[in-house]
Amino acid sequence: SESALAVVLVLHQVLKEQSTKRLMSSRREFHHVGKELIEAVGAVWALKMEHLKQLQHQGSMVDDRFWRLSRHLDGSFLLLLVHGVPHVHEHPTGPQMIQMVKDQVETLLVLLQTHSQQLIQCPFFLKNLKSVLKWWALLFHAHPLAFAAANVNAVLHCSVEVLRTLTGLNVSPEMRPWLEGLLRSQLLMLSHSFNTVTFRKGPQPNHQGAALEAARLCHSQFGDFLRAHSVADLCELACRAALRLPQEEVQTWLSEPEDQLLGPQCQTELHQAGEACIKALGQAPLDQALVEHIAKRMQEETASAPSPNDSFDVVMRKDMLLSLLAFCHSQLTPHLQFQVMLAFILPIAHLVPHLQPQAPAMLLPVRLCSVLRTWAADIPSDALMPVLQLLQAFLSAESPKAVRLAALSPLRVMLERFSDHEAWTQVQGQLIDSSLALLSMVTSPEVQWRCLNLVNLFLVEEAESGRYQVTERTMQQLLELWRRPEEGEFLIRHALLDVLRALVLMSCRSRSPRLALSPPLLSCCLTVISDCYAVHRGGNSSGSKGGYEAGAALQADAEAAAGALGDHGSASGSLFDSGSVLFLGVLRTVDIQQAVPLMPFFPQLLQQQASLPGPPAEWTMDILLEYCALHCSGGASGHLLQFYPALLKICQSQLSEAKASRSTEMSLQLLQLLLAHAPNVEALQQTKEVIVPLFQSWVTTFDPWATKSNFALPITTFLGLLGAWHACHPNDFTEHCLRFTEQAASCGLQVPKLSVLLAACCKQARSVALRSSVMSAALALAPNGVEEAFWREIMNGCNELILAANKRGISSALAKTLQSLKSSLSAKLPAPARSAAELQLCLLPKEMRQSSALQEDGSIEDATIARWLFSRMAVW
Repeated sequence: SESALAVVLVLHQVLKEQSTKRLMSSRREFHHVGKELIEAVGAVWALKMEHLKQLQHQGSMVDDRFWRLSRHLDGSFLLLLVHGVPHVHEHPTGPQMIQMVKDQVETLLVLLQTHSQQLIQCPFFLKNLKSVLKWWALLFHAHPLAFAAANVNAVLHCSVEVLRTLTGLNVSPEMRPWLEGLLRSQLLMLSHSFNTVTFRKGPQPNHQGAALEAARLCHSQFGDFLRAHSVADLCELACRAALRLPQEEVQTWLSEPEDQLLGPQCQTELHQAGEACIKALGQAPLDQALVEHIAKRMQEETASAPSPNDSFDVVMRKDMLLSLLAFCHSQLTPHLQFQVMLAFILPIAHLVPHLQPQAPAMLLPVRLCSVLRTWAADIPSDALMPVLQLLQAFLSAESPKAVRLAALSPLRVMLERFSDHEAWTQVQGQLIDSSLALLSMVTSPEVQWRCLNLVNLFLVEEAESGRYQVTERTMQQLLELWRRPEEGEFLIRHALLDVLRALVLMSCRSRSPRLALSPPLLSCCLTVISDCYAVHRGGNSSGSKGGYEAGAALQADAEAAAGALGDHGSASGSLFDSGSVLFLGVLRTVDIQQAVPLMPFFPQLLQQQASLPGPPAEWTMDILLEYCALHCSGGASGHLLQFYPALLKICQSQLSEAKASRSTEMSLQLLQLLLAHAPNVEALQQTKEVIVPLFQSWVTTFDPWATKSNFALPITTFLGLLGAWHACHPNDFTEHCLRFTEQAASCGLQVPKLSVLLAACCKQARSVALRSSVMSAALALAPNGVEEAFWREIMNGCNELILAANKRGISSALAKTLQSLKSSLSAKLPAPARSAAELQLCLLPKEMRQSSALQEDGSIEDATIARWLFSRMAVW
């Protein structure tokens, strides 16, 4: 009746909701509910079974109202058995209820076999059968010992018979999900049985009483099942049921392989159930039987070499074997040498050049890529080059699209595993070209991202030792891809930014010989950076018109870009951050002759940043420092005069809260450049207004002999500021120090001697240039005659300086190690060679900066600096 159906429907929904709760308290509550309901619901369920027998006797099986009631009542009863009873095998009527459910399962299967034409028209019968078999497998998983009375052998034999009957059954596309659901539940029955340790190995130490007896019985029954059904037969059955593909699905996949890179159906629930079943078969003590079966299959397939014209059945047989090699990797590794497997898979790889676009054999090299991905961690070092050559051929433009797409996955895994192997140097450039070529023919964002991500990884590795040069055509292709996504689609754009950063990394100024930043790459980067800022501001860059001249694009969007700094409310903030990192990379690598398009951005950036409240956006201080270094190295430091007020305001705001942070260090370095290159007295005086309070704080709070100092600023960077003051404005520095000492004495303030304080600070300096500069400043302030404290610190500093200049000092080695580690962990960016060189030159006198000792990157060798200091000391 409708009222009965309503009650059962409500009950079923409430029980389903309760069963989803995972807290232990909720489970205990459900056990209490199950204790109260199991007998009552079981009695009603038994009445339903009697009614079913009557309908079966009358031959009236097409009443869909009954099957609807049956579905919800079966679901309620099985839910209570699975989740409502803690241990079914210990329940007084537990084994009896399991036997009743077994009878229900067998009855439904018999009805399907004898009345298939009638019941196929009853949707709720089909749903009822699928649901019962699913919960039957879940019940077997949750309470395996309760199946002793039902006979584990008989239960599993039933599952095997269902798989044999339904495998390969031709049904309409509408019925396919239903059929796959039945197959999946029976595969799970087999998986759960082989995953149950008690079934495979017998009773465990924690089994006592009724559980011990049930465990012995189940183990014996499972042994009977294995004697009737070998592991090899079960493996083949699982392969046919879950891994064999319908021919029409293979053809559909061949027409558009982007949606399934590793082959059709590789992520379906049926395929995963088949994989789980096969892996379960390989557990001890049954693993040897599975290994022997796969070895036999390999021998059989080796005897018949694959052909481009193989029939669909032959291809499926080989495809299932390749899947086994991937699934059973852990079981095969101790027994199967990779060189042996390589000899087996090479004939499949040789098929690729001869395959027609719609040939079923296309599936084999694609599945081969899955095997290589799984075995990547176990590839011997001497076998890496043949595998890379194989995948390089797969990824080449001559290979079919499906094979090229499949090659991306194993390459990604192998690059992680063997990133430092020398074999990459021979194929990396060609792999980059092939990946970029593949990018032009894929449309799925996910596949585009995979290509770009792989290209980025290759470029980062190539930047360490190679000299990969990207073509103008490739840059146009990347720019078109950048314009393609609709607004809000940032996945591809982030990947493109990674690739552009890696390309810019090739032009790092610390490399020798250096690969100059190409005009097409620079133009593309400036366009992308401009768009990043405009999108962050909320503009629609996708609607911008053609041309994209780098200078014009940057000038057009400069104000919007500068105004975007600090605007964290935009949803594309991360895109802005990534664009800023790329901008920083460009500033660090661009040559002076190429810098003209960058200059108009600087005043707008300063104007907007000075007007924004709060700290600047990440990377802003780096960008400003590189801009100033670009001016200074190009002999245009006088052009900075008009920007001194804005730059000093930014520095002062960052230094107002004295703390040892990265932004504070960047502000001190920027202040160092401004001080060193002050073009007139007015600019110098403006800079000193910021520096003098810091100087006073250093003199009164820093104690170089104490373990911990009250001086809040990073001392090493601050010493660079003092060294530059003395090196570039020696008279002004000396006069200020003497005046400060006199003022302190007149006020009765006790301060250390500045010459001794500077000499003692030398041990805080890491670089030879900074130590030499600070020692030179200390000598300038030293009084005439011999002062023990001063010369003790000077001699200690000289000793450390000699060791550091010869690159044998502990501090120098440690500094280089830390710098290398920091570079490897940070975002891959070109080294700040230009700004570092300018900061070094600021520490040295004018005659040193203009000497012939300048290296290619603009810096001076440590030994030359040390010789200059010692000659100065000799004259003193």
